[in-house]
Amino acid sequence: MVGHETDGLVRTRAYVVLREGAAGDGEGLREYVGARLSGHKRPHEVVFVAELPRTSNGKLDRRALQALA
Repeated sequence: MVGHETDGLVRTRAYVVLREGAAGDGEGLREYVGARLSGHKRPHEVVFVAELPRTSNGKLDRRALQALA
């Protein structure tokens, strides 16, 4: 999850890569996570992407994720 600013507030956004052949929607995933996490840990938004951007070292590139919005 990465924080993004909306109307002066920082909200969490989850970026999800689906496995090949899998189908899903953001609402179903939010319900699944909502049943397992407390309210302050749940993402406010779910964004499906083809792949997660990586740095040259192979780490998750959070700045590139924020730029996707």
